[in-house]
Amino acid sequence: MKALHQPGDVVSDRYQIVKELGHGSSGTTYEAQDLTTHQPVALKVVSLLAATDWKVLELFEREAQVLANLDHPQIPNYIDYFNVDSASDRLFYLAQELAVGLSLQARVEQGWMATEEEAKQIAAQVLEVLCYLHQRVPSVIHRDIKPANLISRRDGSIMVVDFGAVRHIYRNTLTMGMTFVGTAGYMPPEQFQGRVRPASDLYSLGATLVFILSGRSPDRIPQARMRLNVQPYVTVSPPFLRWLEHLLEPALEDRIPTAAEALEQLQQVDAPTPRVPVIPDDRPSLDALEQRPPSANSVQYERSPHRLYLRILPSRHRSGAWFSILFWSVLGGLPFLGALTSIVGAFLAMIFSGPAGILPFFFSWLFLLNPFTLVSAAMLLILCTHETQLEIDQQTFHLQFSCAGYTYRHLMGETRRLRGVVRRNAYCTLLYGVIPYSFGGWLNPREQDWIIYQLADFVQQANHPDAMS
Repeated sequence: MKALHQPGDVVSDRYQIVKELGHGSSGTTYEAQDLTTHQPVALKVVSLLAATDWKVLELFEREAQVLANLDHPQIPNYIDYFNVDSASDRLFYLAQELAVGLSLQARVEQGWMATEEEAKQIAAQVLEVLCYLHQRVPSVIHRDIKPANLISRRDGSIMVVDFGAVRHIYRNTLTMGMTFVGTAGYMPPEQFQGRVRPASDLYSLGATLVFILSGRSPDRIPQARMRLNVQPYVTVSPPFLRWLEHLLEPALEDRIPTAAEALEQLQQVDAPTPRVPVIPDDRPSLDALEQRPPSANSVQYERSPHRLYLRILPSRHRSGAWFSILFWSVLGGLPFLGALTSIVGAFLAMIFSGPAGILPFFFSWLFLLNPFTLVSAAMLLILCTHETQLEIDQQTFHLQFSCAGYTYRHLMGETRRLRGVVRRNAYCTLLYGVIPYSFGGWLNPREQDWIIYQLADFVQQANHPDAMS
């Protein structure tokens, strides 16, 4: 579809187009310059010719009417609503204050993920706006709260934009309107049926918080009986998780009913539990572990207040590994010796039997490629050369695996998002979001426990810098 405007166009002798900001089913939004005030504005336009449904024009007019009667610092100010006729079309325009900043959607796409405290601050700001909207007479329901419609400004404040889906609750109740408006993944079940209540916006807010905490769109999170199973995907304290799940109740009667109540409950949620790794219960005492650190032949360890470094050495450095090396050497050596004998015998047979000796010579080489020989050679290589390095500071961690001097895997992440360190399936395991990072399988349980304690203690202090010495 041809663009309605190009940069430099002047609309109604007042608004000069700067660039297109976005295009959707309800119109195209441009950044423009108000030539009378020299301020940037958001100019939304709908074409009568391109409108596929009169509902588009109805929603656009309703958006203008609602914005003209709203006055809140976190809702863009209404400026103007007008239309322009041409020989072949009529264009409808809505001008409002430009919300300068990045949407939460864009921030997540750039790699940002909210901490619990950041999510709480965003939730509180949006709930303040929803309180203002829902308490108006008649109540104003936004119907499209989502990351793309929440703009984060430089000062940390959140602007709620795009009121194209807005609806007065009395219109929905009296006319039983069934207009399908909203965004999949962020809409509560009742909105699919054309029914909305103030609590419908609360569900959308809950789904938005899940997205900024996990980086995962709500429509990609498994459901059980229409309820999002968010626990594996967000790392938050239990009180905040319960509050979040209460927002996401699929049944309207089970959900927090109003923004005011949701805000009150949020303010009562305890401070977030520090992201301190979990320590197994069946462990020796910390004092005992600190008195018996792993041998220098197993683990090289350095720690300062701001950095921890671990290097798990290859198995050849440990006396306990020599039994395994001997076992695999014998297992691989027996078929090798057998193959060598076969080669010599085949060679003699070829000398004495002419061309007929080629066949046993060929099979003797197949025997040399015996799977036991290959497996034993691979195991010897891993046992003798495999090395693991873990470096962690207050911001990031790096976990690196190498074999025979070649780094074949390098993992990294944010230290603040580590939610646990446990011994799992005979490995030390870092729990990062929903991803387990395992290492240290060659170590014995005591050595693994010691490493887990050291990591837990360091991460706890990294999450509380004021407690660091």
